[in-house]
Amino acid sequence: TGDDEFGVVSSSIEESYFTVAEGRATDASFAGMSDAEIEAARAEVEDEIEGLCDVAFVPREATTTISGTGYTTLILPHMYIRSITAVRTWTTNASVYVDLTADELADLEVSETGVIRRSRFGYWPAGFENVRVTYTHGMDEPPARVKRAALILFRYRVANATWRIPSDTLAVDAEGNPTAEGLPASQTSGRENVDSPTGIPLVDDLLRPWLGGVPVLA
Repeated sequence: TGDDEFGVVSSSIEESYFTVAEGRATDASFAGMSDAEIEAARAEVEDEIEGLCDVAFVPREATTTISGTGYTTLILPHMYIRSITAVRTWTTNASVYVDLTADELADLEVSETGVIRRSRFGYWPAGFENVRVTYTHGMDEPPARVKRAALILFRYRVANATWRIPSDTLAVDAEGNPTAEGLPASQTSGRENVDSPTGIPLVDDLLRPWLGGVPVLA
């Protein structure tokens, strides 16, 4: 499910998939790039990957507004819920609200699958987009294959599809660097093929366990 449908109003980046130095080292021609340029390109790559996988591979903070169910459970639009930091509820007028107390926040139970449950203190008031939740979600760090995918995609995107990308998932070393020439950029720059969401077969294969929003839970 997309963030827009759930009314995510903010999502901040606290961690990154790889360092600026690691990104710069993916191609000799990137030596002249500033840290800010690399950070901006890295953020775009991470957004692309998380948009395809519906999973944050590093901790993120988000605020979302969802509809109360009238029951004790709600479903957030993210997986791997780590903690709930604030909750505000109202009935029909958002200017007349109630913030959950520290005890009520401590009473919440969360699951990796995005479910939050009020254990002892009441239920979620029924209504339309009347519960605003601020929370942290995501993995501790990206799995090795996701980091490799991000570095390859970063190099590919920054180089503007002018280099050749290997199409074999085995054609990378332990650091995720290509070790063999593969498909020319002219054959991988388009993303019309639904079997290649990124347009890069190698990256698709590395991300395969999470593509389509079906995450592999630890």
